[in-house]
Amino acid sequence: MRRPILVALVTLGATAAAAQPATYYAERGHWTVYSSPAACRAVNRPPEDFNYAPFNALQIAVRPGDRIGVEVFFWPGAIDPAADNALALGFGGGAPLILPATASMGDFMLASEASPELWGRLQKAKTLSAKVKADPAIALSFSLDQIDWVLT
Repeated sequence: MRRPILVALVTLGATAAAAQPATYYAERGHWTVYSSPAACRAVNRPPEDFNYAPFNALQIAVRPGDRIGVEVFFWPGAIDPAADNALALGFGGGAPLILPATASMGDFMLASEASPELWGRLQKAKTLSAKVKADPAIALSFSLDQIDWVLT
C-alpha cells in the first residue's frame, strides 16, 4: 500500500517541478546574471545600484535561438528616442560593430538588434565602448572583466 502512495507523490512532485519555469540568478564581481521568460540577461552593475539609478550601464540579452544583443543605459535625456540611434560598439581596436538600435525605454536606453558577430567580439574583448552613431559625443565605456563567466 505504501508503494503506490510513494510513486504518486514522486510523480506529482516531478510534474509540479517540471511545470515551474526555470529561473537563474547569479552574481560575480560587478556582474549580475538572471533569467526571465523572454531572455537571459547580464547587467554590469550590482542590482541595488542598478535599481536605484539605471544609468551608465551595459546589459547583455540573450534570447531563444542564441540571439544576442546589448542594451546600453545612457544618462537621462542623452538620446532622442525619435532619431536613428544605431549603436557603434568598439571592442578595444579594429572597426566598430554598428548595430541598429531602438530607444526601448524613454530617452536614455538603447537596445540593439541581435547579432551573431557580437558573441565572438565579446569573448575576445577586455573593454567595450558604446557610442550613438548619429552623435559620437554620446559615449560610454565598460570593462568586460569576467566576460567568459558571463557568456558561459
